[in-house]
Amino acid sequence: MGGKASRDKGKRGEREARDVMAWLTGRPWRRGVGQTRRGSDVPDIEPESGDGSLWVEVKVSKRWPAIGKAMEQAREACGGKVPMVLSKKDYGEWLVTIAAKDLSVLLAELRRKD
Repeated sequence: MGGKASRDKGKRGEREARDVMAWLTGRPWRRGVGQTRRGSDVPDIEPESGDGSLWVEVKVSKRWPAIGKAMEQAREACGGKVPMVLSKKDYGEWLVTIAAKDLSVLLAELRRKD
């Protein structure tokens, strides 16, 4: 799959991931604002307030996405935020990948009340 179909699939995945994070945190999330074709300017999804501590990369694929590569991409782009990957196989369940040392940041984000 390439071109527009691939971009549309990516957008659908980001909207689903946004809804997952909203459910988990109890706060609204949005697709990254100002994202470029390179995708490195903003995270794929972020809290609507824009002040989250996580840099979330979203991957959806026919086969299991390459998590190591996705984490590397998030680490390179995160700008001091904590990199995290939300991934899933087509029609599968969402998985969360975060470095063990950063788990406390994820837990704090899930408990945070705006």
